[in-house]
Amino acid sequence: MKKVIYLNRALWVFHMNTGSCNGCDIEIIAALTPRYDVERFGIRLVGSPRHADVLLVTGPVTKWMEPVLRRVYDQTPDPKAVVVIGNCGNDAGVFYDSYAVLGSVDKVIPVDVYIPGCPPRPEAIIYGVVKAVQKLENIKVVEEVEVRAPRPDERRIEVYVKYEPREPVPELAVAERITNFREVLGPYTEEGLRREASRCLQCPDPAPCVEACPAHVNAKRYIKEASEGRYWDALQTNLERLPFPATCGRVCPHPCETECTRGEFDQPIAIRAIKRFVADRGMKERWYPEVQAHRSERIAVVGSGPAGLTVAVKLALEGFRVTVFERSEAVGGMLMQSIPDYRLPPDIPPKEVEEIKRLGVEIKTGKELGRDFTIQSLKDEGYAAIFLAIGAHKDQWMGIPGEDLEGVHAAVDWLKGIKLSQDRPSLAGKRVIVVGGGDVAMDAVCTALRLGGEVMIVYRRAREQMPVTPEELLAAEKEGVAFNLLANPVEILGKDGKVRGVRLIRMELGEPDESGRRRPIPIRGSEFELPADMVIEAIGENPEGEALAQMGLKVTKWGGIEVDDQMRTNLEGVFAAGDAVTGAATIIQAVAGGLKAVESIKEYCEKSLVGVAGSRTREMES
Repeated sequence: MKKVIYLNRALWVFHMNTGSCNGCDIEIIAALTPRYDVERFGIRLVGSPRHADVLLVTGPVTKWMEPVLRRVYDQTPDPKAVVVIGNCGNDAGVFYDSYAVLGSVDKVIPVDVYIPGCPPRPEAIIYGVVKAVQKLENIKVVEEVEVRAPRPDERRIEVYVKYEPREPVPELAVAERITNFREVLGPYTEEGLRREASRCLQCPDPAPCVEACPAHVNAKRYIKEASEGRYWDALQTNLERLPFPATCGRVCPHPCETECTRGEFDQPIAIRAIKRFVADRGMKERWYPEVQAHRSERIAVVGSGPAGLTVAVKLALEGFRVTVFERSEAVGGMLMQSIPDYRLPPDIPPKEVEEIKRLGVEIKTGKELGRDFTIQSLKDEGYAAIFLAIGAHKDQWMGIPGEDLEGVHAAVDWLKGIKLSQDRPSLAGKRVIVVGGGDVAMDAVCTALRLGGEVMIVYRRAREQMPVTPEELLAAEKEGVAFNLLANPVEILGKDGKVRGVRLIRMELGEPDESGRRRPIPIRGSEFELPADMVIEAIGENPEGEALAQMGLKVTKWGGIEVDDQMRTNLEGVFAAGDAVTGAATIIQAVAGGLKAVESIKEYCEKSLVGVAGSRTREMES
């Protein structure tokens, strides 16, 4: 059923005609004023700004017109919303002026809908009005009809902005999924994929989705390609910036969707699900072209997580000889090794790793920095540059009594054991408390649930302050996970050396801390106990700062490798990114750091070659 947003608002149109767009105001107002069109849409045009809730300003808004616009604005009653629309191809810059004009006025909601063409499409103008008025009150949703295109001889046009909800991503029923580790979210059908991709508004550049992605993957382009059935092209667009489209298509926290313009109208595009579709579609194909190493420089990459493999694949495509050293026997880093199978099936990362190996990247497992080799030994072996992507493996603990009891686990290590084990343990009849409010905490509690445990999340803040990806929180709630919020453990209770319960204290929220969230403060005398057979702490991981400092690396106060804005460490020819620099973060942030490091490594190698060539020339001349 097609829907539109119904706006119970009055609109007044004001065209700032500077003489450059003769007749545009007539075109625009003619497109909006037919009573049978606008009233059906729910917008009521009025003859004076005194009776309007919304002021639509079209045309170039320049600073010299500020007095005029302000007089009109001051006649508009509260609450106020102003929609500013540039109506010609050269008006993209007017929004900066209009913001300057309106920036000091309270309760203004400028909406920068850039519409090329003269006159602008009326449906786009309506869309701008919708975006502004949605921020006011009394919004209703009603069923309506489609947009009707104008006849060649018709100056007026019936316009309805359609409410098009997101194409639902298939998922297993709760009763089925909590009993096994099958993947919860399924792929789109081809028909569903096309429907969802076609909802994309193809925003003008720079598109918000691309800007919001830390790695700047061109979502706008690959969504367009997918909507046209060009799935291979869409995959290649992903691979330009992202070596892990199938993995990210499942586990990326998708900040691109948070900023999607479509989400301000109805629901954001399912960008991650589209990425997954095109990646899965190409699983049986070779992803990258044949590349022969043609550079003399050898590059050492330490760590095979997202940052390390991003650097490896990008440098291999540039013709460098790349060797990856991984301390584990499994490739992919802690992120890919510890994400539960119901979110990331175990057969997905190996495909992506295999494509990287096909580029000639050598991966040596069971090789640990500081044990099997050092930074200096790599330099002695002739590696021109070294990239450190060693992750954050030092578990954070609460530092409370009882953490040495049997049954207390660090979340990532526990998840890794479950992920890599052949025989998963049964937690039937076990009471499991998971401490934390992030994605790792949700992974741990939902894994324990699937193993048969009676599970609960304990978190010291409120629900809206949890750092978890919203959909992961909703999934946990849907699966029946219990939550005990505004509570913090002060002691893990034991009997005969094993966990028997947890003593907690109630918290209240005070002033914001450095994270911007209100600081949890213990409430004196509010202690209480909960029974438990297992406690899983999911409060974060840090890099192993002491060991890194002993290697001569400059580290931050919390143990991360200190780098400049080009990912260069204090050691000559040594670069770093990923969790070793940022602390535990997301896969797409690690990829972004790796991409930045690639450019620095290339620049460093080029300068080194110039330096070598120059010194040889001087030797020959002497």
